[in-house]
Amino acid sequence: MRMDILADCNFPILVVFFLVVGGTGGTDSSARQELALLGESISLECRLEHFVAIVGWRKGAEFIFLHGNQIPDIFPSTQTMANMTSEINISQVTLTINYIHYKDSGQYFCWDYLERQIISVFNLLVYGVYRFSIMCKTLKLGLLS
Repeated sequence: MRMDILADCNFPILVVFFLVVGGTGGTDSSARQELALLGESISLECRLEHFVAIVGWRKGAEFIFLHGNQIPDIFPSTQTMANMTSEINISQVTLTINYIHYKDSGQYFCWDYLERQIISVFNLLVYGVYRFSIMCKTLKLGLLS
């Protein structure tokens, strides 16, 4: 005696979606919350209220970029590293992250290097959707007699 299971897939196919979020270890209540889609790009803009001679970006405790405002010979106004680019002008510094991955999640700081003072804080959460689906397969079960 044989029995067909899922024969010819004469039933609706089940598709399950899971939302996957990579986040920060902690949050700062004054930080701007930014949400980015996996594989996309995002720009973090830090406005400079007054002239800042040397400004930088940090991710956690690690310095990513350092800019000298109006000192292009020492610090270029545009810098690139891996999937990140940082640009500065007289009134703001912008960090752009391209092709975002989960490892890009974290806390980013716009930092006044000489004054050792945080100008802005950003909490970046990266999210993506994994898709799982069940494919039609015909399974045959044979019963031993």
